[in-house]
Amino acid sequence: MDESRLRYADEIERERLEPVIATIVGQAESEIDDENGRERYWLRYGSRTLDLLFEYAEPGVGWISDRLERTGSEADSRPQEDTLLYEAAKRLMEQVTARRKQPHEFRYSATSEKMIKWAHKDGRHIFRWDSIEPNDDPHRPRTDFVKTFNPPTHD
Repeated sequence: MDESRLRYADEIERERLEPVIATIVGQAESEIDDENGRERYWLRYGSRTLDLLFEYAEPGVGWISDRLERTGSEADSRPQEDTLLYEAAKRLMEQVTARRKQPHEFRYSATSEKMIKWAHKDGRHIFRWDSIEPNDDPHRPRTDFVKTFNPPTHD
C-alpha cells in the first residue's frame, strides 16, 4: 500500500476511535496537589488503568511518569486497551502542558521485549519519540522512549 493510502487509512481509524479517546479523557479521575507540585490522573478503559503522574520539582519543567496495570477481569478486556489508553494519555499530556505553560518530558521505560516492540510500533505512531535510549545493563535491561511536550506558542 502506498504512503498516501496508509495515511488515509490512519485518518479513518483515528476518526473512528476519537469518541472512545475523548470518553477516556473525560472520565479520568484526578488529584491535584499544587503544594507538593504534583498532578495525578487515572485513565481507565476495559480491564486496564493507566496512572499518570505529573511532577514539578524544578521551575519551568515538568516530568511525566506512567504505570499501566490490569485492574479488571479478563471479561472486561477490550481490543487495543493499551494503545487507546496511551492515545488518551497523549491528549491529557498536551492539555496539562498547555494549561501549565511549561514543557513536560515523558519517558516510557520498556523493560520487556513486548513493551519495546509496542513502543517501536504503536508508541512511535502515537508519540513520535524525540529519542530512544537503550540501556545495556544486563541486570536491568531497559529502553527509554522520550517525548517532550511543549506548550503551544501564540504568535
